[in-house]
Amino acid sequence: ALPILDLANTILRTQPTDSLSNEELFILINTYSFKSRLELKQKNYLKGMFYVNECIRYLKTSFGKETEYEPFLFTSGIYNYFCDYGMKNYPILYPSLLFLPEGDAKLGLLQLEKVSKSKEMLLSNEGTYFLLKIYLDMEKEPSKAVDYAEVLVNRHPNNIVYQYLLFKALISGDNYPQASKQLEEVNRAALTNPKLTSSQKNHFLKMAKEDLRSYFARNQD
Repeated sequence: ALPILDLANTILRTQPTDSLSNEELFILINTYSFKSRLELKQKNYLKGMFYVNECIRYLKTSFGKETEYEPFLFTSGIYNYFCDYGMKNYPILYPSLLFLPEGDAKLGLLQLEKVSKSKEMLLSNEGTYFLLKIYLDMEKEPSKAVDYAEVLVNRHPNNIVYQYLLFKALISGDNYPQASKQLEEVNRAALTNPKLTSSQKNHFLKMAKEDLRSYFARNQD
């Protein structure tokens, strides 16, 4: 992440906002998004909100350019979905979101769907991942989440994050037979990936066990 932050700082020092290329604009959007998540996670709310505002400032400039620069479909899709979702589901956020450009969840999903079919693998993975998370955590449609998880698992069979999310989508949809088979894949990914630390492996295996407990608790009758 640090090289990207350094690149963003270089862009800001050398380029006026109105002369930014699409690529530079995309870098700045993602940089401020990353900074805001980092600060908010550390409970530095004032600094976090400053970075949120900066991110949105550059996002506004990118709106309408999605057809000329494909990565903007991703950033616009994320904004459209989550801004609309926040307005409808978190009334406490309403005053903060009121003065932002209006979001559109349906449009956001369509934009992310287009991104998921990109010929650029990294961009496609990002779009597919966010669709998986949206359908699993927000829309509560685990069967759709399974479809996106399977795409990622087929592309990256040793990625424990994707293997775990496929398991979670299956168990959330009460598909225990398939989920139990998928749990074997989670264990395999944990055992065979040398890049994972012991704490990382244990983290995913622990979450899988908790998901199983929740499944049995809601199906005990």
